[in-house]
Amino acid sequence: MQGSRQSDLITLSHALENVTGQSVAHTQGAVNVASKLIDLGVTSLSLYRFVLELERLFNLEFKPEHLVADNFISLDSVLQLVQQYRQAGSRGVVSSMAAVREVREN
Repeated sequence: MQGSRQSDLITLSHALENVTGQSVAHTQGAVNVASKLIDLGVTSLSLYRFVLELERLFNLEFKPEHLVADNFISLDSVLQLVQQYRQAGSRGVVSSMAAVREVREN
């Protein structure tokens, strides 16, 4: 699954670069998954375009209840959401990352 995570992260990074026009890579070309999207130049309009690009690239459709701020804070939170959708596949069972965090904290 690690290879898939890395591949998904690269795809995510390229999608973000396409919509913001800014490079996501940091030191020595590595991508910092903890990077906050707002620090990477994401605006409300580019976030909308980013979501559409992710749906196109990963051939998925986010449910409205998953389009919440907690799922789009950082590259890692977006990566986790995308991977949940990809793992759910045709089952369509995806929980909100906010709900997952709440369960983990309690």
